[in-house]
Amino acid sequence: LVNKRRGLQKSNKPTKMEIDDEVNRQKQKSNNAKAAVRNKAKKGKDANKPVLTKEQQKRAQETERKANQLMKIAQEAVEKAANGKAQPAPKTTARPPSKKAVKAAVDAMNLAGYHAPDGMRMVVKF
Repeated sequence: LVNKRRGLQKSNKPTKMEIDDEVNRQKQKSNNAKAAVRNKAKKGKDANKPVLTKEQQKRAQETERKANQLMKIAQEAVEKAANGKAQPAPKTTARPPSKKAVKAAVDAMNLAGYHAPDGMRMVVKF
């Protein structure tokens, strides 16, 4: 448009870039107008909330859902603890050391100078 006014452009047709700019400007203008109408329709404390896109709304709902799940879990744990019915942690059984570790321990003891007497067993705690 500026070039047209200055007489530098021969045709009166807008360029592709000018068309894109105008389309984007009108989209933004219509989105802002729609948001203003929605905000006017709302009353009370929600009137000042920003208008979210669908994607932002989905993310917000997902985050809120996860937060609610965590709150439920925490409340259940508190209730169980208050009732004295909290389940103790499951007992884990210790696995015996590998043969390699046992052999290394016996070799280290022998290297240090300890030899188990005949008929006796050597006990090593890991």
